[in-house]
Amino acid sequence: MVETSVPLSEIRTWFNATFDALERRGETHLDMSNKDFYWTFGAEASFDLTRTQRAGTGSLYDDVLDIRRDIASSLDERATFAWHTLEHLGGVVLALSAQVSSYKALPELNSKTEEGETDA
Repeated sequence: MVETSVPLSEIRTWFNATFDALERRGETHLDMSNKDFYWTFGAEASFDLTRTQRAGTGSLYDDVLDIRRDIASSLDERATFAWHTLEHLGGVVLALSAQVSSYKALPELNSKTEEGETDA
């Protein structure tokens, strides 16, 4: 049976585990020094495969400013406009992925994998 939903608590666990892994590698910051603009389709258009979409641009600097502003607002405002924060978080996650995409396994992890040990 195909799942039709995933609990937010599980998605939160995915993010926490991923950030723990980045910190394990010594990653402590998002480096924005050589990137700002990126391609985007927007959340709703990204899932509409019935027609060709036009790409827009997103701004990483704008994402960070908007996220900080959104998070500083009241819980009721954050709940109302969570979609807005999520759109901007998408840009930040994309930038983090681009930043770490060339990583190789840590040497000590390679030896554990060869010995049959895993974290799973």
